[in-house]
Amino acid sequence: MKFKASLLFALCLAAGLPALAAGQPAAPNPPDPANRFAAAAAAPAERFELKGMLVERHGSGGLRALILIPGLASGSWVWQETAREFAGSHTVYVVTLPGFDGRPAAEGNPLEAARVALLELVASRRLVKPVLVGHSLGGTLAIDLAASEPGRIGGV
Repeated sequence: MKFKASLLFALCLAAGLPALAAGQPAAPNPPDPANRFAAAAAAPAERFELKGMLVERHGSGGLRALILIPGLASGSWVWQETAREFAGSHTVYVVTLPGFDGRPAAEGNPLEAARVALLELVASRRLVKPVLVGHSLGGTLAIDLAASEPGRIGGV
């Protein structure tokens, strides 16, 4: 054990971390001027529910709308940085599927319920061939919708 502590001390000195090597608390991280990691920075312009799916709209850009679909065990929070990045040029819809991230589960087949809710989002908002971006299960849903509804979905 003494050898490990000596090795750690030597590595800290070699890495230029004298405060850590001396047992002093490390300096705090510098502030993030772009505020890239603060969830509050990506406050949606609108939040609504549609067929059990929570929808957050970011931006209102003129380019093709984006629908961001999270994966298993995820919610809209996984898309915070992406929504911030594209909200200036696109209308970005970030969804939380029924039964995920604390949302009540849908009746019957959960994948079919998510599919129906996503298609209702496209129809109710009159989105012209939006681009679907999915992670994990969201990617599977995006591919399925694009394959089965090529006239309504612009890309994946």
